[in-house]
Amino acid sequence: MHRLLDRYHHISFRGRLLLLLVAVSLVQAGVAAYTFFDLQSKPAEQRIQAQLNAAQRGMAPVIDARINVAAERMEQLRTNSELNLAIEQEDWARTGQIINAGTSIGDDLDGPVDAIDAGDGFEDASSGAADDLLVAYVTDATGEVVAGTVPEGALVDQPGTNSARFNRGAKLLATLHVPVAVDAAFLKEQVAEYVPKQVGVFVADAENVMSSTAGGEVLARPVDLREGLHEVKLGGKQQLALMRPLLDGSMLVGAMIPADRAAAEKREGIGALWGFIGLLALLTVTASYFITKSVGDALRKFAEIARALAGGQLNRRIPVTGDDEIAILSTSINDMAENLEDRIESLVAARASMRRQVDLFGEALANATETNEMLQAVCSLAMESTQATHARFWTVGEDGHYEHAACIGLRPNDTEPCGLEKAVPVRNGSVRSDSDPHWLVVPSRMRDGQIVGLLTLVST
Repeated sequence: MHRLLDRYHHISFRGRLLLLLVAVSLVQAGVAAYTFFDLQSKPAEQRIQAQLNAAQRGMAPVIDARINVAAERMEQLRTNSELNLAIEQEDWARTGQIINAGTSIGDDLDGPVDAIDAGDGFEDASSGAADDLLVAYVTDATGEVVAGTVPEGALVDQPGTNSARFNRGAKLLATLHVPVAVDAAFLKEQVAEYVPKQVGVFVADAENVMSSTAGGEVLARPVDLREGLHEVKLGGKQQLALMRPLLDGSMLVGAMIPADRAAAEKREGIGALWGFIGLLALLTVTASYFITKSVGDALRKFAEIARALAGGQLNRRIPVTGDDEIAILSTSINDMAENLEDRIESLVAARASMRRQVDLFGEALANATETNEMLQAVCSLAMESTQATHARFWTVGEDGHYEHAACIGLRPNDTEPCGLEKAVPVRNGSVRSDSDPHWLVVPSRMRDGQIVGLLTLVST
C-alpha cells in the first residue's frame, strides 16, 4: 500500500486528476449498468416463469385425459364377472389372459377397449400394438405382481380411480391396476405439442424421472427435486424447473429449460449494455482528458507567469477569457502583478527622491557657512523624507537652555519649546502625539548620549 501511495504521489497533478475523473465516471457507469441489468433481468425472469407455467398447464389436460381413459377400462375390468371369478379362484393364469385379451374379455364389458375414441391418442388394442397406457396388471395381498406386466415409466396409479381392490370377506385377495404409464416417448410425442417450444417436460415418481428431452432414457431422481421453481441437475445438465405435485403428491410433474438458456434470456440486451458502457467509458476518458488538459494548461500558464514575475518581468499578464473560476484566478494573479508593478515603481520613485534629497542635502551642507543654514537643510531633508508639513530644530545647551535654530512652517520667534518637545529629555527618547495634528520630536545626541538638539516634525 505504501508503495502504491508513493507511486501515486509521483504522478503529475494532471495525471492524478485524470485518474480521479475516470474512476468516478466508471463507478457511475457501473451503478448504471447494475441498475439496467437488474431492470432487464426481472422481465426475463417473469417471461421464463410464464413459459414454464404454460407448459404445466399444457401437460395437465393430456395426463388427465389418460387418467380418465384408464379409469374407464379399470371400471370395465372390475365389473367383468369372468375376471371376478378368476380372481376369486386365484387363477392368476386365467386372470392374466382376461386382462390382456383386449376385445375378447366378454360381453360383460360395456364397450370393447378398441372402441375407445382414437382422438384420445390410443391405437386399436386388437392390432397388437395396444397403448401402454391401457396395460393392466394384478398384484396379490403381498403386493407381488401375479398377472399381467407392469408397464415402463412413471405410473400414475390412484386407488379408486384407476385401481381397484378385490376382497373375500375382510381378506384382500388382489388389486387390479390400470395405471397411466408416463415415459419419455409419451411426453415427447403426446405432451410436447401442447407446451411452448424449447421447454421440456418431465414426470418424476419416487425414484426416477421421465423427461421429454432424455431420448427415452430413465433418469435418476435428483435429491433436490421438489415443488416450486428452482435449479436442478437433471441428466447431467443444469435445468431451471417449475414443479407441482400430481394427484396424491406421490409424483411430480414439471416443466424446464436449460439454466444456461435462462441465463442467456436474462442477459438478452446485455451486449447493447456493454456497448453503451464502452461508449460511456470512451466519452468519459475523452472528456476527462480535455478537462485535465484545460486545467493543466491553465496551471502551466500560471506557473510561467509566476516565474516571470519572480524574475522581475512585472509587465507579464495572463489572458482572461470567460467568467469562470479560472478567469477569476487569472484576474487575481494579474491584479497581484499590477500591484507589484505599482509598488516597485513607487519604491523606485522613492529611492530616486531619496537620492535627490541626499544630493540636495549634500549641496546645502557644502554651501552652508553657518550652523543655522546646515540645520535648515536638515529640516528640509526630514520634511521631504517623511512628508511632514512643518519642521523646526532646537539646540540645547549644556545648561539645558533651548535656542531656536531653524524652522520651516512653524513660528521662528518661539522662545520656548512646547510641552511635547520638553518631554524628550525627560523620556530620553523620541515622543509623538496621539491625535491630529501629528507631532514627532526626535533628539539629536552626541557620542556620549548627551542631547544637544531636538528635531520636531508636524503633519497636518
